[in-house]
Amino acid sequence: YDTEIDRSRRSAIKKIMERDDTAAKTQKHLFSVFLT
Repeated sequence: YDTEIDRSRRSAIKKIMERDDTAAKTQKHLFSVFLT
């Protein structure tokens, strides 16, 4: 489970770094991950 969260967080940051995703969308995704 921890590995999945870490992998999701890493890929989200990578998407922002590569500008494939917006920061707001990623923050929303991470917030929903922590709530579940």
